[in-house]
Amino acid sequence: MEERFNKENFQYIWSLLLNDNGLEKEKIKFVKSRMISPYFELNQKNINDVISEKNKKGYTIETNPFFRFDDVYSLLLNPDAETEDKNLKESLLNITLHLLGNFDLYAGQTKKDFYCKEIVRDMESGAVGEKVRNNLLLLNMKEKLIIAEVFLEYDEGRNQIKCLKKIVKKFFSESIVYDNKYSDKNIVIYLGHKKDIKTRKIMGIINELFIPLGLKPKYFYEYHFGVLGIGETLVIGNMAVY
Repeated sequence: MEERFNKENFQYIWSLLLNDNGLEKEKIKFVKSRMISPYFELNQKNINDVISEKNKKGYTIETNPFFRFDDVYSLLLNPDAETEDKNLKESLLNITLHLLGNFDLYAGQTKKDFYCKEIVRDMESGAVGEKVRNNLLLLNMKEKLIIAEVFLEYDEGRNQIKCLKKIVKKFFSESIVYDNKYSDKNIVIYLGHKKDIKTRKIMGIINELFIPLGLKPKYFYEYHFGVLGIGETLVIGNMAVY
């Protein structure tokens, strides 16, 4: 999996304010990093070391306050502005970043929410290919987040076939993804849905993100292929040929 989807790339100030980190919020001091990175909100070289050192009296966390809050801090931290009390600026930065981090949490934004939104943003920018970017154009944000959520599960180590079955079922409730027990080259997917433009776009995304390498998908849309002994699949006019 490409590095840009590694969840360690998505570190925000609120991630250190979560209860599951075991850090006392009042011990955290946010400061402006001397080396600003345009890609991260927390610029600590090894944030995991900070989290693991839980016996410290305090934690100084280097941040890029401009990452999401440029409108707030471009004035407060403007180096061209008149020289003001340095300690006052540092205190204001720390206090306001604590407030903004807590606002994120109170707004119900979980780690998963942020990761999924970052994945959607990357997909929309073409970071995972033009096919995915173009196919996303017909989907609404809720549908994009569904794709991102399952993709995140795959990125975190969930079995790819299980992720494939989950994403197909999310969009097509009558679908069946048949285990490839008898073929190491093909996988059969019944959607139970007519082959319209949006369906083709969704399956185009699934092809790019969830079909395992080396497997060729065979799709059946509105009609299931006939199966001996199952009468519902053997109705003339409602049966696909496999």
